[in-house]
Amino acid sequence: MTDLPALVYKSPGTHMQPSGGSYKYSQALTQEDLERLLADGWYMTSLAAIKAAGTGSVRPVKRAKWRDPKPKKKRPSVPLDGINHRLLVVADKQDNAPPTRAELLQKAKELGLVFSDKAKDHRIAKLITRKLSGV
Repeated sequence: MTDLPALVYKSPGTHMQPSGGSYKYSQALTQEDLERLLADGWYMTSLAAIKAAGTGSVRPVKRAKWRDPKPKKKRPSVPLDGINHRLLVVADKQDNAPPTRAELLQKAKELGLVFSDKAKDHRIAKLITRKLSGV
């Protein structure tokens, strides 16, 4: 007779044994539960369950799809048409870039605008546009 409640083991399962093999476990609260589980192929120790399962005790580990690395897109080193379009796009973006602070200060000095050193770029740009529009 064993002490109740007792744990019983079956292999294969979700828990890995360090020496190899896997097992799952269940709890038997009464003597009837224990006898029923033992009759269904459960064992009193995890090692006995793994030994009884033999080579079938190792369950393949399922891997989530999101863990698989995604294939990287390879870009051609030499463009097919001889023009590197990525550099052209960067050039277009630079042409449409807002003026730098140095450019704003130079234009404000040319127009004779007075403002604090702490003035932000957008405030200086606003003063310049007002002066140029004549408002």
